[in-house]
Amino acid sequence: MKLFHNICLAIFLTLTTVCQPTSYQQPGLLAPQYATSIRPVDFTAGPVVITQPGYYILTNDVIFEPSATDSFGNPFNAALIVLADCVTIDLNTHSIQQSSNFNSSKFKLIQLGGLNAFDTTDPKVYNPKHITIKNGCLNSSEGYGIYGKDNNNINIYNLEISACNIAGIFLENLQCSTIENCCISGSSLGAGNVYGIYLRDNDTTTPEWTSSSQGSHGPNGVTLKNLKVCNIHTNSSLDIATEITDLLCRAINKLNITDIINLQNCTTVSLQPLITSLINAVNALVLFLNIAKASPLPANIDQVIASKTAVQSAIDNLLQAINLLPNPTVNDLLLKAAVESLQSCFIIACDLITQANALSDGQKDFINGVETVAAWHAYGIRVNQGQGIILDNCNVSEISVDNSLPIVTRATAISLDACSSCYLTNCSTHGSSTNLGLSIGFSVATQSESNQFTNCISSQHTSNDESYGYWICQSHSQNIQSCQSSSNNAINRSKGFYLEQSNANMIKECRSFSHSCSNTATSQTIGFDSIGGDCNIFDTCQAYNLVGDKNFSFNSYEPELLVAGFRLKSYPDSLDPVVAFDTYSVITNSISRCLEGSGGNSSGILLDGAICSTIKKNTASTSRSIFNLGQTTGGNGYGIHDTASDTTALIVENIAYANQTLNYKVSYSLENEQLPLVQSTYGDMTSIFVASPWQNISLHANPGSTGCNQECMPNPEQTTT
Repeated sequence: MKLFHNICLAIFLTLTTVCQPTSYQQPGLLAPQYATSIRPVDFTAGPVVITQPGYYILTNDVIFEPSATDSFGNPFNAALIVLADCVTIDLNTHSIQQSSNFNSSKFKLIQLGGLNAFDTTDPKVYNPKHITIKNGCLNSSEGYGIYGKDNNNINIYNLEISACNIAGIFLENLQCSTIENCCISGSSLGAGNVYGIYLRDNDTTTPEWTSSSQGSHGPNGVTLKNLKVCNIHTNSSLDIATEITDLLCRAINKLNITDIINLQNCTTVSLQPLITSLINAVNALVLFLNIAKASPLPANIDQVIASKTAVQSAIDNLLQAINLLPNPTVNDLLLKAAVESLQSCFIIACDLITQANALSDGQKDFINGVETVAAWHAYGIRVNQGQGIILDNCNVSEISVDNSLPIVTRATAISLDACSSCYLTNCSTHGSSTNLGLSIGFSVATQSESNQFTNCISSQHTSNDESYGYWICQSHSQNIQSCQSSSNNAINRSKGFYLEQSNANMIKECRSFSHSCSNTATSQTIGFDSIGGDCNIFDTCQAYNLVGDKNFSFNSYEPELLVAGFRLKSYPDSLDPVVAFDTYSVITNSISRCLEGSGGNSSGILLDGAICSTIKKNTASTSRSIFNLGQTTGGNGYGIHDTASDTTALIVENIAYANQTLNYKVSYSLENEQLPLVQSTYGDMTSIFVASPWQNISLHANPGSTGCNQECMPNPEQTTT
C-alpha cells in the first residue's frame, strides 16, 4: 500500500541522510579532534538533517541536486536542516549551493528548525537554539541562504553569502544572537521583495517574505557587527499569476487522500460517513484551488478559505470518532495514521494558501505598518519589531530596484520598522537607487522609538522620484549624533535628514551637503526637514552646497522649486492633505550656507506654517537663485524666512549675511513688523558685540571688501505674475 511505501521510504532516507559521527581531523583547524563529517554524498537523496547536538564539519563543496523528492513528490526545500540544540556547523572554507538544474521555490541552503523533512508523522515544529554557523560560503538559492524561526542564541560569522533570490539571512523572532564578519551580496535579479538580512517578527498572518509588524514577538538582543551587504537587486514586475499558481499547486499536491479512500470500506461502519465527509471536503477544496490557480487574481479565494475550514473540521471529527472507539481494528488504526499524515500535510497546505491569499490582492509589503499593493522593494538590512538590536560597522551599498512597470518601489539600505532601543554605530549606506520610488539610506518608521545613530554616513542615493539620506517617519525620540548625509540626487525630492510626523527627535552635530534635484519645476532639495512634527531639535548641524536644479534648465522664475538648509513645515502638504502642524521645534547653533535655488527660492532656514519654533544662534548665509548658465537672477535667496504674516517663532541671536534677496524675511508685529535686528557690515563689527541677547544680526556685504561682489547684494524679490 502507498502508506506503507511512504513510511518505508521515510525510514530509508532518514537512515541514509542523517549525519553519523565519524573521525575527522585537519591540521590547523580550530575544531575538536573528533567531529561529525558532512560529505557531498550525504546530500544525494535529499537534505542532511541534524538531529543530535555536536560539531559538524563540511568536507567538500556541495551542489545540492538530490536524486529523490520528498514524501509528497515535491522538491525538497532545504539542503541542510538543523533540528537539534547545541550544534556547530563548520563549513571549513567550503560552500553549499543550489544546483541550477534543481528548482525549488523559497529554497533554504541552511534551515534552522521547522518540520522534519523525512518524518511526516512527526508534527513537532523544531526551534533549535545554541547554533553556530561559520567559515564558508552559501551561494545560489532560489530562496534563502539561512532561514529560521523562533531561534535563540544563533551565532553566524565568517560567511560569504551570495545570489539568494529572497534573502541571504532571514530569521524570524531571533533572540540573543550575533551575526559577525559576513559579506552578503548579489540577489539574482529576481522579482519579489529581496533582503540582504531580514530580522522580522513572528507575525503569522502575513507571508514569510514580509510583515505588518503585528507579531507577538520580534528580534531581541541581536548584534550585527562588521558586515558588508551589497548589490541586492529586484525587478518590480513579478508575474503574480505564476507565483500564485506555484503556491496553489504545491497546496494541492499536499492534499493526497488516496490511502484514506482505500481504507474507507475496510474500517468500522460508524466511521464511514465521517470518511465520506472528509473526502468530500478535501475534493471541494482541491476543486476550488484548481479554479483559483487558473486566475491571475483568484476571485474565489474566499471559497478556498471557507473550504479549508471545512477540511479542518472534517479531520477533527474523524480523529475524535476513532479515538472514542472501544476496540479499534487494525484498519481503524491505519486510517488514524493516514488521517494524521493528511493533517500534517494540511497544516503546510494552509500556510501556502495563506501566502496565495496575500498575493491574490497584488504584490504587497508593509511600509510604516500600512499595507502597500503592487510594488516590490529591496532592502540591505531590515529589522522589523526589534528591540535592543546593535548594528556596529555595517556597510550597505548598491541596493536597487529595476522598475519595468510604472509602480512606486523602495530601495532601502538599512531599515528599522517598529523598533525600539536599537543602536547603530559607525554604519554606512551608499548608492541606493530606484527608477521610480524612494531610495533611502537609513529608514526609521512605524512608531519606532528611542533608537540611536552615532557616526553613521549616508551618501549618493539616487532616484527618478525621491531620495533620502535619513528618513524618520511617524517615529519618535530618535537620537542621531555626529552623522552625515551627502550627494543624494533625485528628480522630485532630495533630502539629507527628513522627519515626517515624528516627535521629540534629536539631530545633533550632523552634516547634510551636496544634494541636488534635476529637471522639474516642483523639486525640493533640503538639508534638514521636519514636516508635521513636534519638539524636534536640530543642534549644531550644518547644511551646505544644496542645488535645486543641477541642470539649470529653467529660464523663468519657478515658485514651487525650493532649496532649504533647514525647514520646519506644517501640513496640509501637496503630498499629504492631513492637517498636522509642526510645533515647538528647535534649530540652534547651526549653519546653512551655499544654497543654489536655480529657478526657484532658496532659504537658509525656512519656517512654513510652523508654530512656536525656536531659531537661536544660527548662521544663514549665501542663499541665492539663478535660472541659467548666464547667471541671470531667477528666484529669491533668503537667510531666515518665515511664511507667517505674524510669526509665532522665537528668532534670536542669529547672524544672516550675503543672501541674495533678504537676510531676514520675517513679519514680527511686536516690533513694528520687524525682528529685533542689528544692521552691520563686514567693515564695522562693533554693533555685533554690543547687540543684546534678543537681537539678530543682519550682516551686509561691503561692496568694497575683498571677496564680496554684486551677487551678495540684496536683489528685488521675484514673484509670480
